[in-house]
Amino acid sequence: MSEDYKKYFAALPVEEIGAKILEKVDNYTEYVLSTGLSQLWYKTFNAYYRGGINLGEISQGGEHNEFMLLDINHFKSLTSNILTMTTNQRPALDPRAVNTDVESTAQALLARGLLDYYMREKKVERYLKDAVKHGLLYGEGFVTTEWDETSGEEYGVNDETGAVVREGDLEFSVLPPHFVARDFAKTESNSHNWYVLTRYKNKYDLAAQYPDDAEKILDLGVDDSYFIKLSLDKSVWADTDDIPIFTFYHKPTQALPDGRMTVVLSGDLVLFDGPIPYRNLPVYRLAPEDQDFTTFGYTSMYDLLSIQEAINSLYSTVATNQSTFGIQNILIPRGFNISVDSLTGGLNLIEYDPNVGKPEPLNLTLTAPEVFNFIQQLEKLMETLSGVNSVSRGNPETSLKSGAALALVQSMSIQFNSGLQQSYVELLEDVGTSMITILKDFAQVPRVAMITGKQNRSYMKEFSGKDLSKVNRVLVDSGNPLAKTTAGKLQIADNLLQAGFIQNPEQYLMVLETGNIDYLIEGQTKELYNIRSENEGLAAGEMPVALVTDDHRIHLIEHRGVLASPEVRKDPKIIEAVLTHVQDHINLLKTADPQLLQMLGQEPLQADPQALGQLPQQGSNAGVAGAPTGVGQPPPQAASIAPNGPVTNEAAKVNMPNMPSAPAGADPQTAALINSQKMG
Repeated sequence: MSEDYKKYFAALPVEEIGAKILEKVDNYTEYVLSTGLSQLWYKTFNAYYRGGINLGEISQGGEHNEFMLLDINHFKSLTSNILTMTTNQRPALDPRAVNTDVESTAQALLARGLLDYYMREKKVERYLKDAVKHGLLYGEGFVTTEWDETSGEEYGVNDETGAVVREGDLEFSVLPPHFVARDFAKTESNSHNWYVLTRYKNKYDLAAQYPDDAEKILDLGVDDSYFIKLSLDKSVWADTDDIPIFTFYHKPTQALPDGRMTVVLSGDLVLFDGPIPYRNLPVYRLAPEDQDFTTFGYTSMYDLLSIQEAINSLYSTVATNQSTFGIQNILIPRGFNISVDSLTGGLNLIEYDPNVGKPEPLNLTLTAPEVFNFIQQLEKLMETLSGVNSVSRGNPETSLKSGAALALVQSMSIQFNSGLQQSYVELLEDVGTSMITILKDFAQVPRVAMITGKQNRSYMKEFSGKDLSKVNRVLVDSGNPLAKTTAGKLQIADNLLQAGFIQNPEQYLMVLETGNIDYLIEGQTKELYNIRSENEGLAAGEMPVALVTDDHRIHLIEHRGVLASPEVRKDPKIIEAVLTHVQDHINLLKTADPQLLQMLGQEPLQADPQALGQLPQQGSNAGVAGAPTGVGQPPPQAASIAPNGPVTNEAAKVNMPNMPSAPAGADPQTAALINSQKMG
């Protein structure tokens, strides 16, 4: 066709797309080389791993190797410090469901457990941490979240091929910007429609996975144009079984409605081609800062490279001077009659002619104090530019003595790198959401995961994608920067102790260790979750059981919300269920052991002597409202409500909006209690 040259490259037929994808990779490679980005990335790599490159030795320099080259690697120390401050505190991953019903809440709890399982057991945190390190060194780091159908437990055999079929599992990888080709002409980083990922896999594994192309795959080797040009250590990769594999992802757009995924080994060897199987591009980016009008990131570590070189030069000057002239030379007047042997050793008696002169040392090791002062200035300058202060590095100034001051200064260091913190949180949210989404779409076979609950209690949980159908988003609570510091955790623990929230040494130590107070409110959280479940049952006309250990005040306040609807008030079944259940809680407040209620932080109600005959007595079933206490003894009388009748005077005493008839036996004290809950 005459219009073929206008065709979008991503829509080319399979026999042409492979070569075009490799052309895009080549163009990206040439761009980062020609603009100096690759050289900048190599400098940061060299500065970070300088000790490894020099094999931990002092190297020599100069025309005659007369200089000692001493590396004092503040660059790596500062980078590692920022990395630790960013990733040392595990953020709280909070899956959100579409609705707030009990089933959706239960699925959200399962999703939270699965996220924790993959973070801990599958080491996803390592990939996230590596992405942060790539962002600090190269301005960007990328994490991919994909589905690997060849992993997981075996669950069947393909009837046609006889191949083993596995349940599949999530697969993760982390990539620096070197190996994420994209449209480098973009003026912003979040507008990409496609990526080409360059990764390296064993060609024998690939040959086994794609037996039809095994011969072509085994003939491939490392291509210099893709590997050596961007390889940071510049090694010769002749003796390796790994070959580059290029994965092209294009999201659904108007020009390409189904998107596209293509796996390429060479221009004429395409292993897979089809619509993108994921809802979104499975490539997620982290950058401390975006460079304006470009698609690349920026890191403050770039600003430290020249200062690190200056520090190394000054330390090398001092080391060279001390090493060269550290062993003293001796000056003697011409015609001196003292032998060298008499000057060696100690306790020698040396005679000399005062008219000729005595021997004197030649001290050439003196280094100007300006050199040491400048070194200190440069070291402080690196801390200033990176936002890492002396407290964070474990060397606080003498003026900082109190724990609160140390915590404040250290938290300021964390806030300085808030751009990196925010990008890290967004990466966590994107990766967490993609994990849940992919499991929903691909985990069709039931599988078992070790879920860790509160207080590190673990249990086995079987699940499949349908068990996550109502979870649609993962959010991250990044927390207070102060809580990420040791001094800050100590201050939080002390404040909680003074406020009475901490009851024993174990709780204090837990807060001090983690800075997390979730477990302190675990009981209250479970209580509210149970109340929500009861409210759903009451709204369906069901009758939940009230127990003596319930927090009756909270139950009364929350249960009245079921009746806060005009539609519900037209349903006598729901009205009767709610009011009867409310009366059960009141009865328990009257009949339960007062000492037990006081231990639970609740005030017992004085029982109405006239109503005692209608209430359950203490016995084997005490504590369960409505439970039979003896043969032939009926449970409390249920409310008698006329569907369209007027409310009784007794019910009118209960200060609830348009409250219908109260259950039989309600007394003024009961009505007053319910009315008082309105204050809550």
